[in-house]
Amino acid sequence: MPPIIIFFENTPVYLVQDITTFQALPHDEATLSITQFTNNWLHDFLQNQGWKNYRKVIVSGKDISNLKKDFFGNFKIIKAGGGIVLNEKGELLLIFRNGKWDLPKGKLEKGEQIEDCAIREVQEETGIATIKLIKPAGTTYHTYFQHEDWILKESTWFQMSTQSTENLLPQIEEGITEIKWTPLAEMKFYKENMYPALIPLVDELD
Repeated sequence: MPPIIIFFENTPVYLVQDITTFQALPHDEATLSITQFTNNWLHDFLQNQGWKNYRKVIVSGKDISNLKKDFFGNFKIIKAGGGIVLNEKGELLLIFRNGKWDLPKGKLEKGEQIEDCAIREVQEETGIATIKLIKPAGTTYHTYFQHEDWILKESTWFQMSTQSTENLLPQIEEGITEIKWTPLAEMKFYKENMYPALIPLVDELD
């Protein structure tokens, strides 16, 4: 089973079933390997912002499903849906939100299907009216602290298509100040100021 990657700011935490599968990655003093996960370790890691001391963290367990359940059980889970939107020219739709280049996404509402959530959020955040959902494009995880709770946001992504003639209208109340169609050949510049969890999604489009 592939690793589950959870981002703490810019630091990825890998949940893996077999740590030997990670031997191909460079291990140095900036790598933390945990072979015996406990809730106490995670609580200390959160309280002391331990991710700031490492380039990556690898947590292994005998069964990744149980490891995920135990790890995720320490967070309030918020589910979201988002879109990787391409036009007929093969350009990617980017939004500029709170100082970062981002992809449109938002929280799942009660009783809503995740596909419907993703389409709705793209429409609300960008003003696009007509969107075609193409295929699932993966799931990302990131964490943050809010209102005395540690949040783990699980974002489910879908590749979508629309026309470049659609009017673009940024949702200002969500901190979005700019929307633009971006050729994939120019993505290197934008990835320098993008949340790291999103970069693998964009790289899949190359």
